[in-house]
Amino acid sequence: MVKIEPFQEEPQLLDTHLRYVVPQLVDAYLEYLLQSTGTPIKSKAVPLPLAVSRVLYILCKVRGQKVIVGFLNNEPRYLEPILDHFEKGLGGEFLVWEEKFVALLWLSHLMLAPFDLASISSGQPAATAHQRTGITLPDNLPGVVNRIIPICIDHLKCATRERDAAAGLLVRLSLRPDMRKVGLLESLVKWALSFFSNTTESVSDIHTCLGVLTFLSGLVASANKDELGDFLMDIYKACDFIVNQGNLEFVKSSAVARKLVIKTFRHIVTHYLQSDSPEDSSAVLEEVIDFLLQTVGDGDSPVRYAASKALSVITMKLEPELGAEVIEAILGCLNEDAA
Repeated sequence: MVKIEPFQEEPQLLDTHLRYVVPQLVDAYLEYLLQSTGTPIKSKAVPLPLAVSRVLYILCKVRGQKVIVGFLNNEPRYLEPILDHFEKGLGGEFLVWEEKFVALLWLSHLMLAPFDLASISSGQPAATAHQRTGITLPDNLPGVVNRIIPICIDHLKCATRERDAAAGLLVRLSLRPDMRKVGLLESLVKWALSFFSNTTESVSDIHTCLGVLTFLSGLVASANKDELGDFLMDIYKACDFIVNQGNLEFVKSSAVARKLVIKTFRHIVTHYLQSDSPEDSSAVLEEVIDFLLQTVGDGDSPVRYAASKALSVITMKLEPELGAEVIEAILGCLNEDAA
């Protein structure tokens, strides 16, 4: 791992080595899962799945997780063994966060399987996802879905990288055609929207709020307007509620939350501008641009950069006349600051 970190300045130089190194790590990990039985035993030696996960995490950090995930085995037959190992580790508290992060990424990658999840589920767990999470969900969900959803919901509350991986898995799962058909997407969006309408600082901690917001942001980024339908406007209103309501000031005060709201606004406006009736988005467009113009002066650099990127992306998709007005407004802000 010490030899990997120096590649951070030129990560693409790793590519010639990745095609040989990562598949061997992946094969060793899967072979271990298929051969091992029962709950892992605590010992001083680092378990092979943890060692592999730590190397894969470092590679994700240096080269980018999209590149590394492309090397993960995507055969559906490995879905349940990885899920079994995850659940056994959680039950005995044997998994550290790097191992959870990699397993969640891998499960998300396996959600690309073209087969219905019902066809690769060996059975139902003792308790359904509804019983374990309290979320209103469709009946008769496949067994693997009833196992995955509680894992995702639990890890949305984390303060480390597995929160993002859990949100990505939940997005990938809910957007599958077979899951949209049974109503899972609708159920999860309704749950996320109701979460922000009912939460306060005394009820929810900031990490849970960031997890749910990451899910909504990822959903808007990954889905198209037809898949989201009327929920697109509902998600916009939820983000606007976060920005403008005093009882959610504890969420707005987080730079990570503000950045997520900006990314969500950017994708929502892009969806509307690419739709057949972009005139319906005029009010949303005006409100978002006004918000972004205010946010480019944010005290946190990542938030300013996100607002700047959102303004540039939206401006490039506008009609030339409207784009010119936005640029003029930006220049006006610069002149005010210089005065």
